[in-house]
Amino acid sequence: MTGENKINILIVDDRPENLLSMESLIESPELNIVRASSGNEALGLMLNYEFAIVLLDVQMPGMDGFETAELMRGSERMKHVPIIFVTALSKDQKYVFRGYESGAVDYLFKPLEPEILKSKVKIFCEIYRQKRIIQNQFKQLQQAKKMEAIGTLSAGIAHEINTPMQFIGDNTRFLSEVINNLVGLIGTYRNLLKECGPDDKVSPALKKGLEAEREVDMVYLEEEIPKAITQTQEGLAHVTKIINAMKNFSRMDTEEKTKADINKAVDSTVTVSRNEWKYVADVKTDLDPELPPVLCFLSDINQVVMNLIINAAHAIADAGGGRGKAKGLITITTRRKDDDVIITVSDTGTGIPEDIRDKIFEHFFTTKDVGKGTGQGLSMAYSAIVEKHGGKLTFDTEMGKGTTFIIHLPIFTNHKTDRPLERKICK
Repeated sequence: MTGENKINILIVDDRPENLLSMESLIESPELNIVRASSGNEALGLMLNYEFAIVLLDVQMPGMDGFETAELMRGSERMKHVPIIFVTALSKDQKYVFRGYESGAVDYLFKPLEPEILKSKVKIFCEIYRQKRIIQNQFKQLQQAKKMEAIGTLSAGIAHEINTPMQFIGDNTRFLSEVINNLVGLIGTYRNLLKECGPDDKVSPALKKGLEAEREVDMVYLEEEIPKAITQTQEGLAHVTKIINAMKNFSRMDTEEKTKADINKAVDSTVTVSRNEWKYVADVKTDLDPELPPVLCFLSDINQVVMNLIINAAHAIADAGGGRGKAKGLITITTRRKDDDVIITVSDTGTGIPEDIRDKIFEHFFTTKDVGKGTGQGLSMAYSAIVEKHGGKLTFDTEMGKGTTFIIHLPIFTNHKTDRPLERKICK
């Protein structure tokens, strides 16, 4: 687990031997233990870390633990972080009361009992973890509402654009037919002019006709006008495809699963996400034409495929693909296997390092730079496929070669699995 994904714990004590002793007692792969030897140093550290818990000595030179706790509580960043006083002071009620008044949630008395310390740290770590999960669920709910609003807006825009696009398409087809007829008629007139003989033998009116033909360069127009009409029709077809993809992608789910065309969902998602991958990769689809409809929440499936495509594009970009260099390749397939539909999304990116492979579906886990990833995309995908659809989401990966994510989506089931997500807790 990388440092930014561990749970941060702050230990504050002016004696180095006490710091090392407490660290050795609670040390765990899940924890990132930060040490401070004074209150001032602790206050400086809280600006750089999000702490799950603070173990704070009371008797320290200069700023004591009580004053340090009061200043921490006055900070917006730290006001909800549990502070446990660790002290050699007697259990006199006046000290205990002063500690709680300063903002502590608990007391531990020296010499420390290892099992009690470990137990309390474990409890507060689990509270912190559950708090983050709740925050994540709240963010997901906000995101779902935002997506619903965007979906409604997109569907409305797509509908509004579709009507004038139909007019433009119909008129373009009409112009194509008329121009072909006019070009044929002009060709007939040109032949008549040629049959009239040399320029010096024809009437002034016919001369003007020949001069007009040379000025407009009819040979060039006969070649280019059909090309322009064809390109316009191709552009209109592409816009229409995007509009239909927007309408399909933004379709809101009901409270019940409905039968959906997974191939159509994949095609729509590829079109809608084009701006995410077009500079770094080409997308190839290999969709089973005999694929049966699947009982599912369609917007969830759209979002899962979208997340996997975006992840694939980022992996290819990290491997140096696109932007003036050779593009990578994202391959999406659909197949039926027994009572499941199998969707695979493969990339030619960097691959997933072995030391993080068991963590990529965890909430908030991300290897991306700050501001570029929330660590929610794959966890949301896992939740959608496993929890909401009773399916499976797995992957195969090879460093330097790429990664394939495999979705197993039940075709017929309408149950909501009670299989819990595997999540490690603080030990």
